[in-house]
Amino acid sequence: MRDVLTIRPGLVPLPGRPWLEQVPALADPARQAYVTEIAALMDARMDRIGEHAADRPPAWALGALGPVPGHPLDRLAWQQRAAAIGAWRELSGYDHPVDPIGPNRSRPPPTRAPSGTSPWPPSARPTAPMSAVCPMAGC
Repeated sequence: MRDVLTIRPGLVPLPGRPWLEQVPALADPARQAYVTEIAALMDARMDRIGEHAADRPPAWALGALGPVPGHPLDRLAWQQRAAAIGAWRELSGYDHPVDPIGPNRSRPPPTRAPSGTSPWPPSARPTAPMSAVCPMAGC
């Protein structure tokens, strides 16, 4: 069994869908509104990341995508690609000034911390389980 994803020549990964398109249907209208608002804020943040990268291209964007095109439609496409990379960098905490996404990993990172350890400092450990859909305890 191979651990490395093999992409056939000519195949290009599909871009991610906007966060608003990924909001699950929830029975509670208040929770639905909360999750929808968070998704809209995430989409707006991604747009701002792309706009900022196009206005002041960082080294990682220039290295990965080349110079910002002058034609408005080409610039928008460049900006959207930069937004996707920039959002991933922000979400993952990757901040190398030149390398856009870091080294290729042949294996996925571990999904859990080793037994007996916690990523939270003692004063900030959550008291209730959290989920990706509702990051606040008690939602």
